[in-house]
Amino acid sequence: PGPWQPPDEPSEGGEGSEDAPRLSRRISQHVQHAGRVLVLGASGGTGYVATQLAKARNLHVTAVCSSRNAAFVKGLGADVVLAYDQMDVVETLLAGDRFDMVFDSVTSVDAADTNYEERLN
Repeated sequence: PGPWQPPDEPSEGGEGSEDAPRLSRRISQHVQHAGRVLVLGASGGTGYVATQLAKARNLHVTAVCSSRNAAFVKGLGADVVLAYDQMDVVETLLAGDRFDMVFDSVTSVDAADTNYEERLN
């Protein structure tokens, strides 16, 4: 399947979202075809869940977080942990393997944030 996108229209359940089991199945259908996953913000509130879910699916996870949180993220199951405060993560990623899926929980419109997508393209 192509890249997963959230629904444009509200579901019959209201509040603009699908029911949790249906949404989970849609995400799972996409993730099952990924082999290598990059998780940006792997120690944050959604990043740590993404790391665990990817490992539960036996995917190879490369996680980006601060060096302070590296041991925590490694303990979640990440195969590779890149500490953004100790290296140029983009240069490291460009020199390495490609990913089948990128879970970005950190990039925002704030100019102070690293725009990984812009730098990797």
